[in-house]
Amino acid sequence: MDGILKSVGDFFLSTWIWNLTFDWFHPVLTGIIMFLILRLIFRRARIHALVISFMAQVFAFGALTLIAMGLTEYLQWRYDPLHSKVALAAMNTFYASLSLGLVYTLLHAIYFTVGHIIWRYNLHAFLVMIFLSNGIGFALSYMFIEMAKVWYYVD
Repeated sequence: MDGILKSVGDFFLSTWIWNLTFDWFHPVLTGIIMFLILRLIFRRARIHALVISFMAQVFAFGALTLIAMGLTEYLQWRYDPLHSKVALAAMNTFYASLSLGLVYTLLHAIYFTVGHIIWRYNLHAFLVMIFLSNGIGFALSYMFIEMAKVWYYVD
């Protein structure tokens, strides 16, 4: 059981570090896509769609940061990326970007599920929007990172 908890903690810390360093634009891309879906498909007002999209991104980033801070500050987590299989796997661009997309999808799902308790809206439609926006955001961010790596090594 201790190995599973260590792997989960290392996964969240690796994802958070990846989000802050190489894939910092994933929330931006996902937010833009979410805004466009809300605006064009759900027919929400411009400001309403912008607020919903922005708050979802702020919640997801804040929750991921709180998880990382909780692990490192309060639980005194010992994170050694060279001795963790999860952290070493995060050095793969595809795996790291996919992990970040999955974490954001989970945190957005929590955000909109709790929001559904307060405000009544079609939760299933919002969950589909979450999967679409994070999936497209993951694909675009992975593509941009790979293009940047190619441009760096070609020049």
